[in-house]
Amino acid sequence: MSQEIIKKAGEIIASKTGYIGGGMEGYATLTLIDENGYPTASTLTIAKADGIKWLTFCTSNSRNSVKRIKKCNRAGVCINSAEYNITLVGTIEILTDAETKQEMWFPPMEEQWSGPDDPEYCVLRFNTERYSLFVGYEEAKGTLSPTKDAMLKVTPPSPSRDNSLIEQYKGDNTTRCYGCGAIVDNIIGRPHKYIGATQGCWNFYGEILAKEFGEYNYPETTHRLTVDTYAVQHPGQPCRQSIQSVNLHLISLYFVLVKNSSGKEATIKMKELLSKKTKFDWLEPPAPNGQKTVIDVLRAASLEEHEEKVREWAENVWNCWYSKHKQTIDGLVSDNF
Repeated sequence: MSQEIIKKAGEIIASKTGYIGGGMEGYATLTLIDENGYPTASTLTIAKADGIKWLTFCTSNSRNSVKRIKKCNRAGVCINSAEYNITLVGTIEILTDAETKQEMWFPPMEEQWSGPDDPEYCVLRFNTERYSLFVGYEEAKGTLSPTKDAMLKVTPPSPSRDNSLIEQYKGDNTTRCYGCGAIVDNIIGRPHKYIGATQGCWNFYGEILAKEFGEYNYPETTHRLTVDTYAVQHPGQPCRQSIQSVNLHLISLYFVLVKNSSGKEATIKMKELLSKKTKFDWLEPPAPNGQKTVIDVLRAASLEEHEEKVREWAENVWNCWYSKHKQTIDGLVSDNF
């Protein structure tokens, strides 16, 4: 039983990594000992992880956390939601070698550092020694032997699937994603604080991102469409973050699909709009919110087919939203660009 809980906890952690999530959105709480001997907590994005054995975080050499680790390497990590609580205790180390920094790098980090070779950028590796897990109303506690095994070259899983299994899942262990409506695995977990997706759908999204960051060698514009389309198709409930997310990702889709901008150019437009502190309104999702979903994208067997299916998915979702909110979207464009 403990091994099954440990496995589930590892899957939850994997779904929170920046590498899988494609952005700085899956947070964990890292607790360190400050210069006065008191515990202090901060939130960081998990870069990569190997189950519950180790996790990495990316930060700046000038941050207080780095200074604290140099004085005391004892640390704790907590990842929780209403459905689970994962608490890990162990040690943490600072890594600055070029190979590790390159391996832990994922594109959204470009907003903070110039690249993997930026001298200000470093990697923190947390090694678990003790764990306390509560997942699916089951609990497990225990210890792990400190691991010094190589952490690099850990590639997010990109399972090869029988496409016949993707057509539509049916059975007792499935559910309908309340964002896109796809029938997906019924997995306990709340994958994101404002993206409105079930854990099973989020895991499929993670598989797509893993392919884009891995075997497909990061097709920039296609990746931009993947992230934008998923965010728009899973708007969640009205709150400041979800309202901003939908508006910004719609603008990015506008520039890629309507103006034929590159993914990089669309990202610049998003930042430009955000810097203007524009007041965004909640946009009621269209019904249907697109007829295509991540399941359609998962059917792709090659990079060329993947890019084709992502664009079809993006255009389908964009058309649904633009038909319903043409006036608002056109207004955002004309008022800000």
